[in-house]
Amino acid sequence: MKNLLVVSLLIACSFALLAQSYEPMLNRPDITSLTGGTATDLDGIPTAGLAEGTIVIVNVASEARLYRLEISGDAESSPTIIRADDYGVTGKLWRTAITADPEETGYTPTGDDLGDHIATQNIETDGHWLSNDGGDEGVFVDSDGNVGIGTNAPAGPLDVYSLASSDAVDQSQYDNTGSTWNTAADHVGQSFTVGTTGLLTRVRLQIVSSAGNPAEFRIYQGGVSGTTGNPVGPLIYTQPGIVMAAGWNEVILSTPLAVNSGEVYTFQFYTGSQFSHKASPADVYAGGQWLMAWDGCDMVFDTYVQGLSTGLILDASSNVGIGTDSPTSKLQVVGLPVYANNAAAIAGGLTEGAFYRTGGDPDVVCVVHPPAAP
Repeated sequence: MKNLLVVSLLIACSFALLAQSYEPMLNRPDITSLTGGTATDLDGIPTAGLAEGTIVIVNVASEARLYRLEISGDAESSPTIIRADDYGVTGKLWRTAITADPEETGYTPTGDDLGDHIATQNIETDGHWLSNDGGDEGVFVDSDGNVGIGTNAPAGPLDVYSLASSDAVDQSQYDNTGSTWNTAADHVGQSFTVGTTGLLTRVRLQIVSSAGNPAEFRIYQGGVSGTTGNPVGPLIYTQPGIVMAAGWNEVILSTPLAVNSGEVYTFQFYTGSQFSHKASPADVYAGGQWLMAWDGCDMVFDTYVQGLSTGLILDASSNVGIGTDSPTSKLQVVGLPVYANNAAAIAGGLTEGAFYRTGGDPDVVCVVHPPAAP
């Protein structure tokens, strides 16, 4: 009899619960208050597509507050607003449905701690790098599983790029037979298209005079607007304290900037006052334009890049190349220094175990060994 009574009570409670009005809820831990907004967006919560009665949980200090989506009844931001709801509404039973879908919540997490993460499926990089700082460098795996280090276009199963021993002129415009221009402080610069993948190390600009010192050197990602003459991309590099004078002015980047062939950048010198500089008599540089809405000439400048090239490669035929990206035998080494003998190699700075060529025919490869005892 007791068991039957318990069952009857459970059934009665179940019907009572089913009779309640359930409403979906969104958990927004990133928002601490709801104070204003528009009919389609309120404090970062896109309201378009959310049903009337949707409940939003907002964490304020140590309490969780409930806000209810209303379709009408508020003059401030009708027809879709979020307002504090009455906790004592009769016939309501709040149910929390936590979701991580950004399309449902309007919230995208800023990051994920992968310190002790155990993968349960393959990791898709979707054309992106594995990099310490999130930049376009580090390790790259293409769609065929080829691994590139320092390159996003590995030519074989393993392709390791290394920096050249020194930088070289990458882009330049030297025609200064045009007029002398006095331009505003924020319009002294030029966009350019990178020709060599590597590190941008130096930028040089030829001016006639400068009334403002010191200048701030800036680099923007992207070109120049043909309407406003301003950079169209984000500011990605600044270096203050550049002293300008008549003639060639060189800026050595304190932190070289990784650049890829074909990318467009804009450099700018800013002082707060006008510059006087020479320019070409016409638009002669095809890779960019000066910082003016009128692209009728180009500044006198050059850029230096420390290029990247294949240092080591394992190709599809299992050939290993050092100093070449197309080895024709199981091992091919390009770039060994040439010395007449062991003594000359040591005098040239090679140490024990290093390789060198004799340069003769046959061109013998030798290993440096300690000189014989006297």
